[in-house]
Amino acid sequence: MEWVNDCCRWDEDVIADDWHMGLKCFFLTNGTSKIEPIYLPTKCYSLEANTYWETIKSRLDQAKRHSLGIAEYCYFWGQWIHMAFWSSNRKIPPIGRTILLWWHILRVHLIPNLNFVFGLISLILWLSG
Repeated sequence: MEWVNDCCRWDEDVIADDWHMGLKCFFLTNGTSKIEPIYLPTKCYSLEANTYWETIKSRLDQAKRHSLGIAEYCYFWGQWIHMAFWSSNRKIPPIGRTILLWWHILRVHLIPNLNFVFGLISLILWLSG
């Protein structure tokens, strides 16, 4: 954990800061770092505000933040390309761990966004007859 404090700092302008820090550590250690989940008895979608409409607005704001996590997908590919082509040692992390991490990012950030798009397209086609 000491190397995390020495070589990377939290980026304040990133929405999905936990994913971003994990990706930074993955690429800075050439794929040797491991992320261990901390299981907590909470739900991400249990928002509550003073009124019904404030609760709806809070949930929409949270959904927007979750969908902005797609930037981590671009960060992943940017780091991979940098390590493969422009890094001084041109050493990329092990392919198996890289594909597994890529799948986790895809599953968490890209697929929910595509579900919304395909759902909206389906609704439009259904309404158009």
